[in-house]
Amino acid sequence: YCCRATSDGGFEFTIDPDEKRPADFGEALEWTAALDSASKGVAAFDQEPYTDRWGTFHSAYAPVFDSAKQVSMIVGIDVWAKWYNDTVWSNSASIIVTSSIAAVSGVLVGIIINLRIRKKLEVVTNEFKGLEEDVQTLISEIKQPIDSEESEKDPEEKKDVDDETGDGVVKLRDQIQATQKEIKDYIIYTKKQAYIDALTHVGNRAAYLQKTDPLELKKGVGIAIFDINGLKYINDHHGHEDGDTAIVQVSKLLCEVFDESSIYRIGGDEFAVLFLNEGETEAKAKFDSYREKLKNFNYRSLYPFTLNVSQGLAFYDEALDKNFSHLFNRADEAMYMEKEAFYQKNPLLRKKYGH
Repeated sequence: YCCRATSDGGFEFTIDPDEKRPADFGEALEWTAALDSASKGVAAFDQEPYTDRWGTFHSAYAPVFDSAKQVSMIVGIDVWAKWYNDTVWSNSASIIVTSSIAAVSGVLVGIIINLRIRKKLEVVTNEFKGLEEDVQTLISEIKQPIDSEESEKDPEEKKDVDDETGDGVVKLRDQIQATQKEIKDYIIYTKKQAYIDALTHVGNRAAYLQKTDPLELKKGVGIAIFDINGLKYINDHHGHEDGDTAIVQVSKLLCEVFDESSIYRIGGDEFAVLFLNEGETEAKAKFDSYREKLKNFNYRSLYPFTLNVSQGLAFYDEALDKNFSHLFNRADEAMYMEKEAFYQKNPLLRKKYGH
């Protein structure tokens, strides 16, 4: 599962893949020393068990860092305390018996057994270290497709490892590997949820910022801004459901004209379309085509509202744009000039519902 620190010094769940008894998003998480250590950037394992509404556990936590090297999330694994203690006791008992036999059998047998025990511990230690490394690798791959095919060990090789490490350690290793797979699956899911607008299914503001923050300005880079006129009027007179419908229809018409991967909902009723390698003439033709789409929509629409959208377009100009904000502002100003013209023709909408 995943969690994060809160402003009051506590911790809360963000993702819990347990299908039978999942924690709610934002539910408080029991504070432990290992969790506190992970929140400060160091992976740790709780030597002392703790109890919450799910039972009594030992837990391991690994931090996940963002691009600024700050802890943005914590990945946790719970191990049943009883199972853990039984396994430790079983291994301890085996060590005691084996050591006794080694003492009787001679120094040579003792050396061989110690090597085998050391290998058991190394396997478990490497798995825990590998978990933290895998999480960091998965996060770095969020921007790229994640290959779901796992390379499997040769069955005979896996059997040899199982024979050498013992059933208890093998179970622990299998649990860790299963958790690693769940984390990978949930990162794919989270990636989709994090960058897709839930209402319109185009890119959201987070996706827009991720695309534009590192964007290098050059010839052919442009942006179009689209903003609904009188949305408050629709919400107040027809209901917020129709207001959402208006937003969705604006998005659908944009997808009919522009490449869907270049469309972002950056505000409540505001959309942006990015042009990265498109000619200005072709972009303007699509821009005008969208106006025609709106007219045709309103002509055929059975909805109780008329869809009006103000538009603004700007392409990179070396003399005017020192950074992307300058380019955005020029498109935004053009959009607001068109909006001003609309409200001059519809003064009642300006007075009560303009923005």
